[in-house]
Amino acid sequence: MTRVEDIVDIVSPRSTVWKVLVDPSFLPKLYPDVISVETSPPGMLKVGTKARILAKLGKVKVEAHVEVTRADDEVCFATRQSPGGLFSTFQQTVLLHADAMDTKVKVVFEYTLLGDYAATITQAEFLDSRTADNLRWYTRNLKEICELLPLPS
Repeated sequence: MTRVEDIVDIVSPRSTVWKVLVDPSFLPKLYPDVISVETSPPGMLKVGTKARILAKLGKVKVEAHVEVTRADDEVCFATRQSPGGLFSTFQQTVLLHADAMDTKVKVVFEYTLLGDYAATITQAEFLDSRTADNLRWYTRNLKEICELLPLPS
């Protein structure tokens, strides 16, 4: 299992960070290789929401299937892998802590890639490396989006 962990201070209120986390339209902006996201049910992400994510890794199209397992308002957001797609296991946890006008965000991804996908790409190291890079960019992009873009109320 691979673990990617990041902690970042975002100069933005926790409510702004939360709005970005639960809005599925931001997922292609948070993950560089994500092409599209379909959620069921449509709308803001909440416990029980399932998402089918289409992405590209190099020249290979991949899918990820996740389900929201925790959405504690402005405190914790978590997802896990549901059957099908790129991962045999996947868990994401995002913890938010408010500090004046800043928000400290801790993001933890733990995953194992499905062997079938690794077999379609000649270099399995590339697949794992590219996946880890996307997960690291998630936190950087979250910071940039929350600090630069005013969100509607």
